Amino acid sequence: MTMIVLATLCLKFSSKAQTGEPTNQTKPALEIGQKVPDLQLSNLSNYKTTTATISEFKGKLLILDFWATWCGPCVAMIPKMDSLQNTFKGKIQFLSVTYQNQKEVGPFMQKFEQQKGEHYDIPILSSDTRLKSLFPYRILPHYVWIGPDGRLKAITSQREITSANISAMLSANPPKLPQKQDIENPYDRNKPLFIAGNGGDAPSLIQHSVFSGYVPGLASTYNVNPLPASKSNRITLTNLSIVNLFASVFEEGKTYISSKRIKILSKDSLQLSRPNDTPGNKWLPEHAYCYELIVPQERKDQLYEIAKADLARFFPDYQVYLQKMQQPCMVLTRTGETDQVKSKGGPTVAQFSPFGFTLQNQPLSMLVSQLNTLYQQYAPYWIEDQSGYPGMADLKIIANLSSMEELNKALKPYGLQFIKKDVPVEMLIIADAPANTILNKLTE
Repeated sequence: MTMIVLATLCLKFSSKAQTGEPTNQTKPALEIGQKVPDLQLSNLSNYKTTTATISEFKGKLLILDFWATWCGPCVAMIPKMDSLQNTFKGKIQFLSVTYQNQKEVGPFMQKFEQQKGEHYDIPILSSDTRLKSLFPYRILPHYVWIGPDGRLKAITSQREITSANISAMLSANPPKLPQKQDIENPYDRNKPLFIAGNGGDAPSLIQHSVFSGYVPGLASTYNVNPLPASKSNRITLTNLSIVNLFASVFEEGKTYISSKRIKILSKDSLQLSRPNDTPGNKWLPEHAYCYELIVPQERKDQLYEIAKADLARFFPDYQVYLQKMQQPCMVLTRTGETDQVKSKGGPTVAQFSPFGFTLQNQPLSMLVSQLNTLYQQYAPYWIEDQSGYPGMADLKIIANLSSMEELNKALKPYGLQFIKKDVPVEMLIIADAPANTILNKLTE
């Protein structure tokens, strides 16, 4: 048998599967300040009689200690309560209350006192249902403070059971102690935590990553944005292939990695990229995944490194890295010494359409980025900026941006041209991992 000892609290779980919103199912029947009913208490032990009433303790501060023999923190409080009761002798009375019967509680207390070499003069109410219904709880220990006037003064955890608080509660102006809240977040231990509200919506979530297969109805997307109303940052990838998952996190929100910047060196290439003769709606459901990573604000600079490490663990068969390689590209080049694009300043403008663009007070890299991501994304070559132009530029172009021939014709008056040549390009390499590398990743 495995025993788990909780150091600060004990939870009493319901075996019934639960769903829905968090609820406070332990609201007491009485409000603070109301008169506590004069209930008849039966099954008392360690007391002068086996029965009593609440009113018998009038004139003293009565603290009901709801506990159980299996609750470590509850048991640890027994010597402390006995000591406090002796310190405030005649002014306070602890009364331990449990749903367990005397056959369980009696032998337990006998062994506990033998172990400690002490006798604890605290009455115990066994087989209780009435006080629990009046002051319900989910978390033990649970303390109900009833003033000398018979009115409810506080409901607290064990942290508030101190000499200072007892002195204050016996004073002419007793303070308002922190109220113990047994909020219940419905949780099914057979389902993933926080998924579909299981265990609540985790408003204090610090960090998590979640990984799943293809989810019907979700688009293939890539988003990096802060989590609304929190201090967290996240990256969310939905229904993307293994290649696109890695490409998204290796971009690090900077340079777009298209298929032209990816080299697959794997015998499992059919697992990584869709064959031209296979429709996407047939290939993706078997080869796409969803992934989300949430990190706290102080770790936002590590967002992509953590995501890379996650993906490496999810897919240990592959080694993924960036490496510069000579590649045929369309390279933006200046054709003369005269500067035809120097910006006149003013507001920054970047307006693009399939039929042309206007750049004002913008770098030439803006043009290259737009062509790579949109207007030349299906062209055979990656586009690089090697114009070496250091400043901001003004250009107004009317041309079909999908046609490199038309674009070059329109750029000619500005002393710019796209020229095909081999240049070093940072490529994303996806290769088969050596067997020992796979083993190391699996055991990390």
